[in-house]
Amino acid sequence: MEYHPSSPTPAPPMPVPGQIASLATTSQLGTFSRCYEAQTPLAVIGTGLLISVLAILVLGLLLLIATFLHVAFGSLALLLLMIPVLAVVYMIGGVLRSGHKVYVFRHGIIACQGSQITVLPWNQIQQIFHQQSWAVTLSSWKAEHVYRLTLHDAQSQTVELSSYIRGVKELGQIIEEAVASHLLPHEMQHYRSGNSVFFGPFSISPQGLTSTTKGQILPWHEVKSVDYVGNIITNRGNYGLRYVGVTKHDGTIWTAALETQIPNLALLFQMVREITPNSSAQ
Repeated sequence: MEYHPSSPTPAPPMPVPGQIASLATTSQLGTFSRCYEAQTPLAVIGTGLLISVLAILVLGLLLLIATFLHVAFGSLALLLLMIPVLAVVYMIGGVLRSGHKVYVFRHGIIACQGSQITVLPWNQIQQIFHQQSWAVTLSSWKAEHVYRLTLHDAQSQTVELSSYIRGVKELGQIIEEAVASHLLPHEMQHYRSGNSVFFGPFSISPQGLTSTTKGQILPWHEVKSVDYVGNIITNRGNYGLRYVGVTKHDGTIWTAALETQIPNLALLFQMVREITPNSSAQ
């Protein structure tokens, strides 16, 4: 099954550098689609400075209140003092990553991270782990997407794409859909031959969907859906992670696991849709 990238958000045309074009030709990546770039150093520094200034202003206001009302804000003040430090770390990381780019082609991507250039054809990507978390900002909850791509080669190279890339959610969806479409025919043939296909805490076989943690199997006729079923707050209390669960026809959640534990989640959803057309998958 050949994957054709869906039309991404329109972006100004950008010429492909000669080295990238040469690598794409050598690796037979096909036509160029779009380049996703990291935030500019100016934008990163501006955001970091804004957060720091706001934290210092709030801290000053708390100190005034504490002086006049004779109340203590010890732990809160310490937290506010930490924010400028974290902002500096954010700015340094953003500046160091400012030259990072990901070039999307019809049959794969080329990731440029500093001096390291990695060519990732769809047929060489073995696993994708996707993490979406909600980080607390000063004004709201902000979704942060992190994608870890593992190449199927002797070196087991790993490329991580996160929110420092502008449009990383759209980029991640393109990659997940492309890799899932490439893997689907082979994995469905493997499944139809009576074998199991493993997705971390889950596996699927002609007999049903197995929870490897529970050591139990749920027959397909009892599977209503495989989908996101909720979020949790971590022990640090500052961001949430998503659960993927298997729901039965009576509405109960049979089992669930963190999405960060499940490789090739888009492929899992596609296979469930193929196997159980009347069930729902994300």
